[in-house]
Amino acid sequence: MRNKEILLVVSLLTLIGSAIFGYRVFVLDFPLTPNKQVESWHVEMKATLGGPSGSLRLEAFLPRRDSFHTLVDENFVSNDFGLTTQKDPETGNRVVSWSKRNASTQEILFYRGILYETHSANSSAARTAPVITVPQYKTAEFNALRKERVDYLGLGSLIDEIQDKSIDQRSFALELFSFIDANPADNRLEQIQEMNPNLTSLAATEVFILHHVGIYARVVNGLPLKQAKRHASFEARTEILLDNKWVQYNKQTRSLGENRDFLRWWVGNVPFYTVTGQHNATLNIAVKKHTENALTEAMWRGDPTREAMYKLSIFNLPVDVQLVFSILLLVPLGAIVVCVMRQVIGIETFGTFMPILVALSFRETKLLLGVILFCLIVSLGLIFRSYLNRLQLLIIPRLSAIMIMVVLALYLFSMIAYNTNIYTGLSISLFPLVILTMLIERISLSWEEFGAQTALKAAAGSLFVAIVSYLVMNNDLLSHLMVTFPELLLIAVAMTILIGRYNGYKLMEYYRFRMMTQPTDSAPKD
Repeated sequence: MRNKEILLVVSLLTLIGSAIFGYRVFVLDFPLTPNKQVESWHVEMKATLGGPSGSLRLEAFLPRRDSFHTLVDENFVSNDFGLTTQKDPETGNRVVSWSKRNASTQEILFYRGILYETHSANSSAARTAPVITVPQYKTAEFNALRKERVDYLGLGSLIDEIQDKSIDQRSFALELFSFIDANPADNRLEQIQEMNPNLTSLAATEVFILHHVGIYARVVNGLPLKQAKRHASFEARTEILLDNKWVQYNKQTRSLGENRDFLRWWVGNVPFYTVTGQHNATLNIAVKKHTENALTEAMWRGDPTREAMYKLSIFNLPVDVQLVFSILLLVPLGAIVVCVMRQVIGIETFGTFMPILVALSFRETKLLLGVILFCLIVSLGLIFRSYLNRLQLLIIPRLSAIMIMVVLALYLFSMIAYNTNIYTGLSISLFPLVILTMLIERISLSWEEFGAQTALKAAAGSLFVAIVSYLVMNNDLLSHLMVTFPELLLIAVAMTILIGRYNGYKLMEYYRFRMMTQPTDSAPKD
């Protein structure tokens, strides 16, 4: 019954820890390895305005969150301008407005945004379908316009030709895009554009045609994200609504799909910026690829719907508290090492947690110098402890005297290290004073009761376990996993429970009783 209960507890702890760990890795995109790098894009906008002094207002579109990019940070340099930003709830366009009553003859404004790639499967879904107000193909209104206007005559002829080659909205859109891509100077397209001056781009013309056959489409303006450019130009492209997702036409593959390499800046057949006043404006866009830490990217890109999971992260704490927990979360690794060394391998140590604390001090002093200091301090402490035996002191004053001598030894070593330019030695103050004091006392008592061999063997075992714990806790990958995924503590608890239930022979005992496994010599024959 007890074994079933332990198995249930271990399974439950492992399941909960693994579930949270998997959620952070596969949903929140927390990196499994330290220093993993991801790519980000920095976009900058510089507005140069010149003209006579007077009132001035500049309105321009800002980059927006799209299917594959999230704006995580942005900065404005406004130079005493009034600054407001707004978002259109229907189109999702973001607009910045700079205004100044007494603008000088030369003004310069800056904007910078940082974007990360996202992996949301539903981020490209359309919130609401756009309203189509143009007359539909083959309706009475459309047929009447076809007889009266040249552009509708060409439009009807073009739709007739493409519909003969298509069977549904997807195939119609593909045929239209392929036709316009191959025949951009077709007479019918020129007639449509001449009669409709608002169709300032080929994408706007495509949207105009698609709307007349009942296909939801829109003009989206943005930047191709392929290489860094100091003077980037916006491209107007057509997106159509299929299966509740906005998709683009790929000229290379001649297919419809979502485009990861295109940053959508604003939607609509409208100019990028407008100026109110007598100033002339020149806007330059620069785009550059950067490399960022993957963990920083995951935290910055946090989805508001999953905010609770981000709040449970250590990186949501103040920096000083983060530094404390970055050390505390390594202690369980040392505890597991001690459990394995003592319960499975059978190495004797003085105390349970002494090797862990010494290993933590090795992180500050580095391993070689830490081992040397450990041996020197313990040796000096044992010499002083042997002298105190002659004085026959009570235990509390004796321990206090030993601790004072340990502090004095640390002080002397620090002074020597400083004067010999061994600055690492200054960190020896982090050695656990009380633990060293008790270690010296226990080694001395063991020496008196069981002999020098037993005492030195246990002291060497304690130092060996401390070194192994240091190597484990100083491993970059393990440190990253414990700090980034504290839910692994549940799995650590499950491991210690399993180790605690092990009651078989230890590895050292197999070596100790190895003679018993050898066959005995047969008795001599008479």
